[in-house]
Amino acid sequence: MPFFYYFCAITLMLAISPSTLQAEEQVLSLTDAVNLSISRDEPGVIASRTRAESIRAASQSASSLPDPKFKLGLTNFPTSSFDFDQDPMSHFKVGLHQDIPSNTRRRLIRERGQESSKMFEHQATAEQLLIIRQVRRLWLQLLFTNHGQDILLEKQKKLQELTNSLEGKYLSGKSSSQNLLLLEAEMAILDDAQEQLAEEENITRLKLARHIGDRAMMSSPVGEYSQLPEPSVLSGLEDNLPAHPALRQHDAKIRAESKAIGLAQEDYKPNWGIDVGYGLRSGGRSDLLTAMVTFDVPIFTGNRQDKKLYSAQKSKQAAELTQRALAEDMRRNMKVAFEKWQRTTKRLTLHETHILTRTQAAASAAEKSYATGSSSYDDMIRIFLGELDVRLKIEELKMMKAQTQADLAYFSGEIQ
Repeated sequence: MPFFYYFCAITLMLAISPSTLQAEEQVLSLTDAVNLSISRDEPGVIASRTRAESIRAASQSASSLPDPKFKLGLTNFPTSSFDFDQDPMSHFKVGLHQDIPSNTRRRLIRERGQESSKMFEHQATAEQLLIIRQVRRLWLQLLFTNHGQDILLEKQKKLQELTNSLEGKYLSGKSSSQNLLLLEAEMAILDDAQEQLAEEENITRLKLARHIGDRAMMSSPVGEYSQLPEPSVLSGLEDNLPAHPALRQHDAKIRAESKAIGLAQEDYKPNWGIDVGYGLRSGGRSDLLTAMVTFDVPIFTGNRQDKKLYSAQKSKQAAELTQRALAEDMRRNMKVAFEKWQRTTKRLTLHETHILTRTQAAASAAEKSYATGSSSYDDMIRIFLGELDVRLKIEELKMMKAQTQADLAYFSGEIQ
């Protein structure tokens, strides 16, 4: 008895590992594909986030007080004798100069950097959303190619059965060689369709691997087409559009340009500084103390301040126009996607509830009629292939509908 138990345990272990575990690992759900794309270090996304960190650090540095400037020197030193005590005005001088930008200027520099940093953060999120949309569309394409090949394989088996039966009838003289040649031609057509889907599957896997790695090449998609939420009304999507990261990126850009206008206006005001010096004299003579206040005099503003302010205003105007154009494009593309989703849904319903049921019934009737000799072989094959086309079209419509839902999910601006 113990030997029997050991034998059963070892057999069970061999049955579930490693081949069974490996088989479980060779599946890829839509959620898995999206999570893999998010977890990968996508260069474009990482570059935008790194740029945001760089600008944030630079703005903190630029908004700080500038470093003071120390001055060391020898003043009024006689060159005829090189005697430090000859002239009473000869002295060693130690000085300090500190520029003091206004608090408003420093605040604007800091706020402009913060808005620019947010701009790149929103850009990173927008790029991630584009990748997620592409991953969803590719996964759905991969699912379609797999289902399509399964349908073709099923029909190929059916045609092979007909071929075997027809060969027997041909050898017995009950069928003509024309029917056999026609069936072999249809088999070749199905083989070609299978090869086309296999090629499409390979290309789709290569594209998907760009975003999720080698898992795309080794795993089979598992799941249904309709995993994403269906949209209710277009107005609801349009209301949420301003919160999309692609548009928020431009919002931050406009705010940053507004801060740049404020900085340009600050250039019309003087910049202040403090200059303090101390002169050391020898021979018991009194030391010298110098204290001065320095400031800019922005008098000739035509070639500097005016041009800088004009440039900043135009940059903000350009940013606003760019955002407006992008919003209009996104709203138009969202409307097109919503209308396509509605049309595809209607077509899918028509194919599933009417066309498929009728073609299946016609195929079954044609096969029975051919068996009884009341219909021709050509009619049976034509109806048989018509049913195949309908089933493939239904799979394609399911894919198109789900891909359109992926497009609409992108416009919602949500990562998951």
